[in-house]
Amino acid sequence: MSTCIYLFILDLLLMMASCATKSIENDDDNSLMDVDNEESTDLKMLDRILSDSSCNSDDKCPCVKPQCIGSGKCPAGYSSHPDEKFCYKFYNECKTWAEARQVCRRDGGDLISLKTINFAFFKELSKQQTGVCSLPTVWVGLSDISVEGQWYWLNGEKVSTTFWAPNEPNNLGEEDCGCLEHWTSYNLNDRKCTDSFRFICQIC
Repeated sequence: MSTCIYLFILDLLLMMASCATKSIENDDDNSLMDVDNEESTDLKMLDRILSDSSCNSDDKCPCVKPQCIGSGKCPAGYSSHPDEKFCYKFYNECKTWAEARQVCRRDGGDLISLKTINFAFFKELSKQQTGVCSLPTVWVGLSDISVEGQWYWLNGEKVSTTFWAPNEPNNLGEEDCGCLEHWTSYNLNDRKCTDSFRFICQIC
């Protein structure tokens, strides 16, 4: 089976897992916690099993999307980054990492992959925005779901160690998704993927 089919199956499973989490949100807190923990473990295991090639392989179906290079003309609700040719949108609604990624994909993009040239810009933007979530933390397109301890942006680039908050990432309690953390002045932190935060989408 090709890597393309593997990735399609993985995306489908991520969407199904998100729907399953929503369907039990009226259950008691202990039951919800158990399901969330099982979901996080199962998703990580599935991703490891299905990923039969590395991001640096010569596979014709790359494991990540190519670098986004847009025209600067953004759809409704999106803004153009002042220094680069891509569009972004800050969502103030609360979503898990997988749910946030689904929203971005429906828009035609993905969770944002930050670089040195724009990291400070989006840190400042995160400080200025307000939302209804219990914590002002912000999801970005970063995870180590494929290989524990190997943190990559969704565009396939390895994260710079200078972006992390001090002593992070620490994988405290299966924390496999990356965010701009409010209590670290919006430097990167690792969080449980089932936590609900605001998020930033990026499209061409």
